[in-house]
Amino acid sequence: MYAQRQKNKVKADQERRQTTTTAMTVVPPPVRGDRHDLVAEAAWLIAERRGFAPGGELDDWLAAERQIAQLFAHER
Repeated sequence: MYAQRQKNKVKADQERRQTTTTAMTVVPPPVRGDRHDLVAEAAWLIAERRGFAPGGELDDWLAAERQIAQLFAHER
């Protein structure tokens, strides 16, 4: 009886993991507006880390674009 419950639990865990993995891989790529919003938020976070000192806005944006591009490159 105990062995059967363990087998059922292992099978349920495997099914849950498989469902979770499938759900993560089926996510469609973002549309252009979504990507822009992600870059804008990443740029803001980069600027925040450097204390919002003036003069680095373009560098922040370009760094954010690289970060987001890397994220989407890993999803493929």
